[in-house]
Amino acid sequence: MISSLLRYSWLFGVCCLLLAACQSAQPAASNTGSSSASAKPDSPLLNTRWVVRQLNGAPVTVPEGGRELYLLLRLGESHVAEGNAGCNRFSGRFVASEPNGLSISNLLSTKMACPQLDTENLMMRSLEQVTHYELHSDNLALYGSDSAQPLLTLQAVVLR
Repeated sequence: MISSLLRYSWLFGVCCLLLAACQSAQPAASNTGSSSASAKPDSPLLNTRWVVRQLNGAPVTVPEGGRELYLLLRLGESHVAEGNAGCNRFSGRFVASEPNGLSISNLLSTKMACPQLDTENLMMRSLEQVTHYELHSDNLALYGSDSAQPLLTLQAVVLR
Protein backbone atom coordinates (compact mmCIF):
# COMPACT_ATOMS: atom_id res chain seq x y z
CA MET A 1 0.00 0.00 0.00
CA ILE A 2 2.80 2.46 0.93
CA SER A 3 4.84 1.50 -2.15
CA SER A 4 1.91 2.20 -4.49
CA LEU A 5 1.23 5.50 -2.66
CA LEU A 6 4.91 6.49 -3.15
CA ARG A 7 4.77 5.46 -6.79
CA TYR A 8 1.65 7.58 -7.42
CA SER A 9 3.00 10.57 -5.52
CA TRP A 10 6.22 10.37 -7.56
CA LEU A 11 4.14 10.22 -10.75
CA PHE A 12 2.03 13.15 -9.54
CA GLY A 13 5.20 15.17 -8.86
CA VAL A 14 6.58 14.47 -12.35
CA CYS A 15 3.27 15.53 -13.93
CA CYS A 16 3.29 18.77 -11.92
CA LEU A 17 6.84 19.54 -13.09
CA LEU A 18 5.91 18.85 -16.72
CA LEU A 19 2.87 21.10 -16.50
CA ALA A 20 4.90 23.87 -14.91
CA ALA A 21 7.54 23.58 -17.64
CA CYS A 22 4.90 23.82 -20.38
CA GLN A 23 3.42 27.04 -19.08
CA SER A 24 4.61 30.19 -20.78
CA ALA A 25 4.31 33.61 -19.30
CA GLN A 26 2.48 36.05 -21.54
CA PRO A 27 3.78 39.60 -21.38
CA ALA A 28 1.27 42.12 -20.20
CA ALA A 29 -0.25 44.04 -23.07
CA SER A 30 0.68 47.66 -22.92
CA ASN A 31 -1.87 50.20 -23.94
CA THR A 32 -0.25 53.57 -24.25
CA GLY A 33 -3.23 55.10 -25.95
CA SER A 34 -1.21 55.62 -29.13
CA SER A 35 -3.02 54.97 -32.39
CA SER A 36 0.15 54.18 -34.35
CA ALA A 37 0.55 50.59 -35.50
CA SER A 38 3.66 48.73 -34.48
CA ALA A 39 6.19 48.46 -37.29
CA LYS A 40 6.91 45.04 -38.72
CA PRO A 41 10.57 44.14 -38.18
CA ASP A 42 12.77 43.99 -41.26
CA SER A 43 13.40 40.61 -42.82
CA PRO A 44 17.10 39.82 -42.70
CA LEU A 45 19.04 40.58 -45.87
CA LEU A 46 20.98 37.33 -45.60
CA ASN A 47 19.53 33.81 -45.73
CA THR A 48 16.13 35.07 -46.90
CA ARG A 49 14.50 34.06 -50.18
CA TRP A 50 13.88 37.35 -52.00
CA VAL A 51 11.33 36.98 -54.79
CA VAL A 52 11.59 39.50 -57.63
CA ARG A 53 8.40 41.57 -57.94
CA GLN A 54 9.71 44.31 -60.29
CA LEU A 55 12.60 44.37 -62.72
CA ASN A 56 13.68 47.84 -63.94
CA GLY A 57 10.29 49.21 -62.89
CA ALA A 58 8.20 46.60 -64.72
CA PRO A 59 6.16 44.03 -62.77
CA VAL A 60 7.44 40.48 -63.01
CA THR A 61 4.91 37.74 -63.69
CA VAL A 62 5.65 34.06 -63.79
CA PRO A 63 4.42 32.59 -67.07
CA GLU A 64 2.69 29.24 -67.11
CA GLY A 65 5.32 26.57 -66.73
CA GLY A 66 7.91 29.20 -65.72
CA ARG A 67 9.77 29.55 -62.47
CA GLU A 68 9.70 32.30 -59.89
CA LEU A 69 12.63 34.73 -60.07
CA TYR A 70 14.42 34.93 -56.74
CA LEU A 71 17.67 35.84 -55.03
CA LEU A 72 19.17 34.25 -51.94
CA LEU A 73 22.26 35.68 -50.25
CA ARG A 74 23.88 32.96 -48.15
CA LEU A 75 26.46 33.71 -45.51
CA GLY A 76 28.66 30.71 -44.87
CA GLU A 77 32.20 29.75 -45.75
CA SER A 78 31.86 32.13 -48.66
CA HIS A 79 29.34 34.82 -49.49
CA VAL A 80 27.18 33.10 -52.12
CA ALA A 81 24.47 34.82 -54.15
CA GLU A 82 22.21 32.27 -55.78
CA GLY A 83 18.76 32.00 -57.22
CA ASN A 84 16.67 31.49 -60.29
CA ALA A 85 16.36 33.98 -63.13
CA GLY A 86 13.18 32.43 -64.53
CA CYS A 87 14.54 29.45 -66.38
CA ASN A 88 18.14 28.99 -65.27
CA ARG A 89 19.64 28.80 -61.82
CA PHE A 90 22.55 31.10 -61.07
CA SER A 91 25.21 31.57 -58.42
CA GLY A 92 28.00 34.00 -57.72
CA ARG A 93 29.55 36.04 -54.94
CA PHE A 94 28.33 39.04 -53.00
CA VAL A 95 29.88 41.62 -50.71
CA ALA A 96 27.71 43.48 -48.21
CA SER A 97 29.15 46.57 -46.55
CA GLU A 98 27.82 49.13 -44.09
CA PRO A 99 25.75 51.13 -44.57
CA ASN A 100 23.57 49.36 -47.15
CA GLY A 101 26.35 48.61 -49.62
CA LEU A 102 25.94 45.50 -51.76
CA SER A 103 27.68 44.17 -54.83
CA ILE A 104 27.05 40.92 -56.68
CA SER A 105 29.64 39.52 -59.07
CA ASN A 106 31.02 36.44 -60.81
CA LEU A 107 27.55 35.23 -61.73
CA LEU A 108 27.38 31.88 -63.51
CA SER A 109 24.21 30.17 -64.66
CA THR A 110 22.95 27.03 -66.28
CA LYS A 111 22.24 27.45 -70.00
CA MET A 112 18.81 25.95 -70.64
CA ALA A 113 16.79 27.51 -73.44
CA CYS A 114 13.45 29.00 -72.46
CA PRO A 115 11.00 31.64 -73.72
CA GLN A 116 11.89 34.09 -70.88
CA LEU A 117 15.53 34.61 -71.88
CA ASP A 118 15.07 38.38 -72.32
CA THR A 119 13.81 38.70 -68.73
CA GLU A 120 16.54 36.39 -67.51
CA ASN A 121 19.31 38.33 -69.24
CA LEU A 122 17.93 41.61 -67.88
CA MET A 123 17.87 40.19 -64.35
CA MET A 124 21.46 38.95 -64.56
CA ARG A 125 22.71 42.30 -65.91
CA SER A 126 20.76 44.17 -63.23
CA LEU A 127 22.19 42.03 -60.42
CA GLU A 128 25.72 42.76 -61.59
CA GLN A 129 25.00 46.52 -61.52
CA VAL A 130 23.82 46.56 -57.88
CA THR A 131 25.80 48.88 -55.58
CA HIS A 132 23.43 49.40 -52.64
CA TYR A 133 20.06 48.44 -51.20
CA GLU A 134 17.15 49.66 -49.10
CA LEU A 135 15.33 47.28 -46.80
CA HIS A 136 11.89 48.09 -45.37
CA SER A 137 9.91 45.38 -43.58
CA ASP A 138 9.78 42.50 -46.08
CA ASN A 139 10.62 44.62 -49.16
CA LEU A 140 14.10 44.92 -50.63
CA ALA A 141 15.08 47.44 -53.32
CA LEU A 142 18.39 47.00 -55.15
CA TYR A 143 19.95 50.08 -56.76
CA GLY A 144 22.81 50.74 -59.15
CA SER A 145 25.31 53.58 -58.74
CA ASP A 146 23.48 55.93 -61.09
CA SER A 147 19.88 54.77 -60.64
CA ALA A 148 17.25 56.78 -58.79
CA GLN A 149 14.77 53.94 -59.31
CA PRO A 150 15.50 50.41 -58.09
CA LEU A 151 16.93 47.96 -60.58
CA LEU A 152 15.05 45.19 -58.77
CA THR A 153 12.28 45.24 -56.19
CA LEU A 154 12.00 42.04 -54.18
CA GLN A 155 9.82 40.65 -51.41
CA ALA A 156 10.81 38.27 -48.63
CA VAL A 157 9.14 34.87 -48.73
CA VAL A 158 9.18 32.73 -45.61
CA LEU A 159 10.37 29.21 -46.28
CA ARG A 160 8.62 26.51 -44.26
